[in-house]
Amino acid sequence: RFLTRTNRKVGRLHTLGSQAANEGVNKNVFREAVVMQMTWPGAPTIYYGDEAGLCGFTDPDNRRTYPWGKEDKELIEFHKQMIKIHKLNNVLLTGSLMNLGQDYNYVAYGRFDSEEQIVVCVNNNNHEIEKEIDVWRIGVPLRARLQRIAYTGQDGFSFTTTIINAENGKIKVKLSPESACVFKAVLSDSDRRRVSLVDEAKKAEEAAEAKARAAVEAEVAKIRAAEAAEAQKNKADKKSEDVGEKETDVKEYKISRSKDRKKAKAKEEPTKDTETVKSDSKKSEEKKTEDKKVDDKKSEEKKTDDKKVEEKKTEDKKSEDKKSEDKKSDEKKETTKKTTTAEDIERELNRVREMAANDSKTAWEKAEEKWGKPEDNKKGWFPFFK
Repeated sequence: RFLTRTNRKVGRLHTLGSQAANEGVNKNVFREAVVMQMTWPGAPTIYYGDEAGLCGFTDPDNRRTYPWGKEDKELIEFHKQMIKIHKLNNVLLTGSLMNLGQDYNYVAYGRFDSEEQIVVCVNNNNHEIEKEIDVWRIGVPLRARLQRIAYTGQDGFSFTTTIINAENGKIKVKLSPESACVFKAVLSDSDRRRVSLVDEAKKAEEAAEAKARAAVEAEVAKIRAAEAAEAQKNKADKKSEDVGEKETDVKEYKISRSKDRKKAKAKEEPTKDTETVKSDSKKSEEKKTEDKKVDDKKSEEKKTDDKKVEEKKTEDKKSEDKKSEDKKSDEKKETTKKTTTAEDIERELNRVREMAANDSKTAWEKAEEKWGKPEDNKKGWFPFFK
């Protein structure tokens, strides 16, 4: 176990017993190691129980159960604070590493990037030492200020910030026995940041309260808005009902007035006399005459349409006859053309045969046909022999 290693005993369960693992442990040295664990490159890993002060030799003693109800509250608090520092400073997650000094039981190193610089000093001696550290090597300005964000020693631990000044890019620090310090470079008072569990918890609590209050207010506002909308809707429905009733009354009044007017008109209208009846009869006769004329006109138009249809059929027949004659004429021409084509093919075949026969003759035979026998035409045969 991590804490058991600080008693500088080498033992096993069957040789020294389990109680020996709890004796002579040094929590000051243990906290130094935790500071290095939380500021060194990589992902810090805690074996369950180490943060609560659990001890134990090698396996199987190192697998003791968690000390429920007997935890070391101070060690747990220290781990929480160092983990918070590790999370709040990105330079500890992704920054570079540089050795800033070493001596017997002493080491100093820096974590840095383009924006942040952190210096870690560890003194594992039993006496106080004073060291000068060249912080300019990790990018700290020559006259910058650094705030101490973590401290642990024989007198306990603290996470309240104190300021030290750099001179010509160097700082001088006094390290008490079995102690470790973490410094962070700052450029102005506005850049200083305290890493306090109480402050962070208070901020978190205030934020939670504000969030809860905002949620309640939002819910209340939502309920009020719903009530206002419901009231508006009821008001609109009531208004609509009143308007509907008024419109119904107006409609009924209009219908009643219309019936009264019709009754009055029927009473005032005189009975039709004989002349009116005659006039109606005359109009009926005129209507019949007009209808007859319309029917005659339609009949004539139908006859005219039938005549046009017959003429169209006659023209179509003539057109078909003409097409038939043209087709017969084209077939006759095609037959003649085919015959002519056959004769042309025969002539072409004869020509090809003659060419083939000529190609089968030797060069000597072709030369004799052109110039005659060599003895009869020596002058013409000269180029051939040449």
